Amino acid sequence: MNNIPTHKISSQFDGMPFFLCYVTEKEHKGAFYIDYAHRDDCYIIVLVEKGMAKLAIDFEDYELSGNSLLCVAPGQVHYIKEFNACGWFLVVDSVLIKEDYKKSLGKYTLRKNKLQLSNDEFSELHTLVSLIHKQIDKRKPAITHDLISAYIGLITEGYKKDFPVSTYNRFASITTQFELALAENYITLKRPSDYAEKLNISVPYLNECVRSTTGFSVSHHIQQRVILESKRMLYHSNKSVKEIAAELGYSDYAYFSRLFSKVAGMAAITFRNKNCD
Repeated sequence: MNNIPTHKISSQFDGMPFFLCYVTEKEHKGAFYIDYAHRDDCYIIVLVEKGMAKLAIDFEDYELSGNSLLCVAPGQVHYIKEFNACGWFLVVDSVLIKEDYKKSLGKYTLRKNKLQLSNDEFSELHTLVSLIHKQIDKRKPAITHDLISAYIGLITEGYKKDFPVSTYNRFASITTQFELALAENYITLKRPSDYAEKLNISVPYLNECVRSTTGFSVSHHIQQRVILESKRMLYHSNKSVKEIAAELGYSDYAYFSRLFSKVAGMAAITFRNKNCD
């Protein structure tokens, strides 16, 4: 495989900006069941009622059981490893999601994809997603879109509860803006000063905000993001290390090789051989 495939919602589901289905342990091999590594250009939300499922997202395995939820953000490399569960799969185009919800999901899914829900939280979400399904059957798109927005809103509130209240301050706000900018520009912007300029603040202040919120410097996050993408390519494609370096914006192959070894703790080719045996 030369590239990690990206699935576009516009070419699926008859052009609809969302897709919702309830799956059971016996009937789970539907359109959503993809057991090879890929990206989507939309959000995927899995709400598990009972049973067990395992999904991989960017080198981390997530086990889902009753009362659990998983959100996969656009661009994250993922696939299903095992699915013996009952629950809801929602695929939704980002155009249907409010900007503040998108920012929240972008922030939280960078750090954590899974939520373990209380009985009350699960009941609220299950009731709402069931209503969405009924409105789809009644062919009422406006009401369906509003209900999907409410569903996403409840999910963002669930993620928010898993983060300390102290993170909702000026430092955290700037850190979130930096993380979102990094996700969009890591191939072309490699220096802390690039992001400070983008956010109209000084480099020392950006570093202070990011370090206070995450415990790591801006440079650390830039390097980690680049190396994550290079690991994706090493694992899921047969491109050479030199080709990967060039694709990630490094004309100096030797420098990229040293950077990978420093951040990953092993050479790029060692990572590929170790993980692809």
